[in-house]
Amino acid sequence: MQTALLTAYTSSPGTKRYFCSTCGCHIFRSRQKTTTTADDANTGWEVATGVIANEWSNHAAASDGDNHPVLEYVRHDHVDDTHDGGLAKWLPTVGGKPMGGYPGATRPVADGPEHNVDPSTRTVSAACHCGAVQFDVRPPDMDPAASRQPHSGIADLLVPFAATDPAITANPGDVKWWLRPAKDDPSQTSRWLAGTCACRSCRLATGFEIQTWAFVPRVCIVLQPDGNVLAFGNDNNKGKGNTPPALAAYQSKPGVERNFCNRCGATVFWHDIWRPDLIDISVGLLRPKTDGSTNRGSRIEDLLDWCTTRVSFVEEAARNRHGQTAVRGASLMDSLEEGMKKSC
Repeated sequence: MQTALLTAYTSSPGTKRYFCSTCGCHIFRSRQKTTTTADDANTGWEVATGVIANEWSNHAAASDGDNHPVLEYVRHDHVDDTHDGGLAKWLPTVGGKPMGGYPGATRPVADGPEHNVDPSTRTVSAACHCGAVQFDVRPPDMDPAASRQPHSGIADLLVPFAATDPAITANPGDVKWWLRPAKDDPSQTSRWLAGTCACRSCRLATGFEIQTWAFVPRVCIVLQPDGNVLAFGNDNNKGKGNTPPALAAYQSKPGVERNFCNRCGATVFWHDIWRPDLIDISVGLLRPKTDGSTNRGSRIEDLLDWCTTRVSFVEEAARNRHGQTAVRGASLMDSLEEGMKKSC
């Protein structure tokens, strides 16, 4: 297999992940069937479904004469790693078929620190797999004034762009929509908005059908180990950026930049020139502390308020896809939205 345009990263012994060196899109994963040899016959290959635009029908396997899809979602893997079910909680079925690997119950999860304690105790560390990109995410009540500084149009997650007057999505009232109430006290603002995205751009820049984002002001993102507030090199700060050397940048369209680790391929940030001080953080990088007694889970619901009424850009799940691939993509997002709404 030709992988010259891809970066290979060994994520565990015998397992390599291949991602586009330019945009960070994950394409393949190879896994050795045994650890004794590393030849082609001993290697299994997997493809990230987000990069698939079309698929054929499996005529040979169709004993009834009908065409059957080659690809089908059947199970969730490594759900225990999430401590709270992660997104599997919202995807017990896909297209009406139960998913394996999710028993419907996980280990008990604590709510995390209460909102009325020192906000610094709810600061969450984040890092890519290889550790070349590390930062902390502070809660909004750690610096209430700073958390309200950005101005931003309203996210498609809350107001569908395709069906809404641009005069409304421009947010003329300067609503601070990324600020969310505490889980146990709606009168307190102590969480950030988080949600899922199905847009074509995210799909092709990550390789995956679903991308999770948290909306956080730039001043609340602190790089580690130096302790400096994140700054991208652009006109807003006179070109003086301080991002880690491993943080690669890809312009997915004019004015929009995506960042990924050029060593392990982890998706890290999304930001644009229209709201430079409000950053999308890839939620999968957040690493809440778990010690057996405090087990916050991957959704980190004491810090993040998940939108469960809509998948952002859900109408793009089938965009520029054909046949069974388009059907499968749309069905997955329909199932995700259905599962989220049922959880409300």
